[in-house]
Amino acid sequence: TRLRKLHETDLDGVILAAAGIKRLIGEEIITEYFEADRMVPAAGQGALGVETREDDLEIETLLEAINDRHSETEVLAERVVLQELGGGCQVPIGVNARLEDDRLHLIATVCSPDGKHRLLERLSSSSACAQELAVNLATKLIQNGAHKLQSGT
Repeated sequence: TRLRKLHETDLDGVILAAAGIKRLIGEEIITEYFEADRMVPAAGQGALGVETREDDLEIETLLEAINDRHSETEVLAERVVLQELGGGCQVPIGVNARLEDDRLHLIATVCSPDGKHRLLERLSSSSACAQELAVNLATKLIQNGAHKLQSGT
């Protein structure tokens, strides 16, 4: 639908997830990729989660075999930042975790509702301290005015 609008309207471009474009059409129409610090994605972006019945050990065991611990560490850290900031799907918060060589790199942004103002912070630490790192990053954003920015004041 969005690609059709690009061709049927007077738009100069459209910003879409590269993974979906590659899968549907091919990489050749992509003209630019944004780095995470330029456009920080929503927490958990690109991750697939599966919910099971409570106490269904058989299904949990099957899923454990395909769980990617690397991605799990990243997504859980992102969700901690979002939770600490009090964010939901209607709040302009982006957070991205990247695990490299047992170091977790976190970047998060909070924007004003009108998009005119933005806070951006980043921290890195051992992946063993992922939750603590996430809390520290959210705290840093809050100390720098994230809640005031979110409320538009």
